[in-house]
Amino acid sequence: MLAQAPDLELIDQEGRSALHLALDKGEAEVVKRLSAAGANRSQPAASGVTPLSRAQQLPKRLQLALGVREDTEPVPP
Repeated sequence: MLAQAPDLELIDQEGRSALHLALDKGEAEVVKRLSAAGANRSQPAASGVTPLSRAQQLPKRLQLALGVREDTEPVPP
């Protein structure tokens, strides 16, 4: 257990958050936990890609972990 909550707003030099990285690594459980902790699904990286738009390009299990519903309209990158 962590002594204090992680900073969900931290980004790397390419503007990617922990949520971006977890999606890219295919870590569905980490995506689910970050999302539940309040990670911003709409925060764009330097490339303009948000976690939400990235998830829609990935397997359904990652979309579900992020909370994307099947009836959600695609989000442009």
